[in-house]
Amino acid sequence: MRQYETGFVLSPTLSEEETAQFVQQMAEIVAQKKGRMVKQDIWGKRRMAFPIKRFQEGIYVFFTYEGAGDVSAELERRFKQTEAVIRFMTVLRDPRDLTRRKKKRRAEDAARAAAEQTDAARAAVEQTAAAEPAVEQTAAAPAEVKEEK
Repeated sequence: MRQYETGFVLSPTLSEEETAQFVQQMAEIVAQKKGRMVKQDIWGKRRMAFPIKRFQEGIYVFFTYEGAGDVSAELERRFKQTEAVIRFMTVLRDPRDLTRRKKKRRAEDAARAAAEQTDAARAAVEQTAAAEPAVEQTAAAPAEVKEEK
């Protein structure tokens, strides 16, 4: 199955209940088309960079889901029929990008674990150094020898 990300902007005139209901309906469409919702992210009301359909603000919603192409086609068909949707965009996620992220996350986790181990070792050395009695060592300075001619 392919992974898609769909972002859409809803009209700011919708109430929170209407927004939640519409988002729920769109999430159900993904399930009806045998897709799997990976992530549902509602940013809320944000100011847009430029007016769209005479609106300065919009409610931003992002879906990340897996499924066939007919899932995104059905969502876009519904978006076109609904006046509350100001803009929408669907992007096919690159599967190589997902593996890169996983590798990067593993490398970061390994580096973090190594840093924690070195910190723990450093703390143990400091603890043992503090527990041992301090021994002062004085170095004897070599005597200066003058040679007379």
